[in-house]
Amino acid sequence: MPIPHILSLLRAKDKDVRKTSADSLAKLAGQPNLREPILSAMPEFIGLLSDKENNVRQTAADALLTLSKHVEFRDPIESAIPAIIVLLS
Repeated sequence: MPIPHILSLLRAKDKDVRKTSADSLAKLAGQPNLREPILSAMPEFIGLLSDKENNVRQTAADALLTLSKHVEFRDPIESAIPAIIVLLS
């Protein structure tokens, strides 16, 4: 599975690529063996909350919600809540 490539697409110039990669990674996190590499992308997911494109921000928020359903992602998301609040305000 090309997880590193998909992770790199979170920083793509094209908004649709950023949106699709965030959505895809959130879905792939349903597979336990893929969670660790996806976990490394938490800063990128959180960074997408400040994307200039509203639909990318919404997808990032939805992706974080999906990821939070898996225990491996809860602590990183919880520790990022202050940054998330700043980005959303």
